[in-house]
Amino acid sequence: MGTSFSLNNGFTWSNPLIIPTSSTNTDKNMSVSDMNQGSSHFGRTYVVYTEFDGPYANRIVISFSDNGGATWSAASPVSPPPGAGYYNLGADIALDTGGTVYVVWGHNIINGQNSTEDHMGFAKSFTGGTSWIISTNTAVDMNGLRTDNLFNGIRCNGFPRIDIDKSKC
Repeated sequence: MGTSFSLNNGFTWSNPLIIPTSSTNTDKNMSVSDMNQGSSHFGRTYVVYTEFDGPYANRIVISFSDNGGATWSAASPVSPPPGAGYYNLGADIALDTGGTVYVVWGHNIINGQNSTEDHMGFAKSFTGGTSWIISTNTAVDMNGLRTDNLFNGIRCNGFPRIDIDKSKC
């Protein structure tokens, strides 16, 4: 998993940086930056993704940067290991105004290219993604709709998405 950053609103970009401990077999990344001045992690940028190799194989992992993307933390697990016959894929991440981190993902049955989301995973962190007070692969029971032949070969992913109503925080 690699990242780049720009100091001039996207006119030029840094050389790619590889997130420490990521492999060449990562997938489905999402990122968010904490721009809430009241947050204890103001300015931190997070990326979540599936790691298919190494000690966190088939799990959702997180890495973060506290210096605008110049350096990144080593990836660490968000999701528990998937159940037998499953893997985790399709993570999304959101933050509330206090800096609480929320992550969702699909807990997918291994059944070929169209692996079906059987559950939605969920994790919550009050510590900027360094520890998780909740982390479960089975927060919500679901029957995903992932397919590569929806209409005339159109692919449809069923990966969950999350956002926070910041007016309630």
